[in-house]
Amino acid sequence: MAAALQAAGLRVVERAEDSPVAVVQGYGRDVGWTQLAEAVVAVRAGATHVATNTDATIPSPRGVLPGNGALVGVVSTVTGQAPVVTGKPDPAMHAECVRRTAARTPLVVGDRLDTDIEGGLRVGAPTLLVFSGVTTPAVLLAAGPQARPDLVAADVAG
Repeated sequence: MAAALQAAGLRVVERAEDSPVAVVQGYGRDVGWTQLAEAVVAVRAGATHVATNTDATIPSPRGVLPGNGALVGVVSTVTGQAPVVTGKPDPAMHAECVRRTAARTPLVVGDRLDTDIEGGLRVGAPTLLVFSGVTTPAVLLAAGPQARPDLVAADVAG
């Protein structure tokens, strides 16, 4: 995340005392208490809280583990402020992907109803839910019709 922000010409800081304009949270395996505490202090001081996604969990060979959304939840719970979400399920991310690739028939593929599939539905693209990640067939069947994908497959090979 830091490299992408720097490439866009932004100055990245790591301490709330450096008066950041925004706190940007993207998934990172090494995010720890110190970074979360700095984010909380900065947001309470007026920095805009931005999240790249709110996936609460990520799949792993060991089962589901905390995702970016779980860490975003720490900051928003402590500050009482919901973040601006710039990635899925926000349609802007999908629209930008279509623009950059010049896709004529995009298909949004993902393993989560609440971010991947919702994002595709919000942008008006067909969606494919794969069962190789977080969502199970039981979760899909329990979802309302407005949250269901167009297609399902066991995994991305589908």
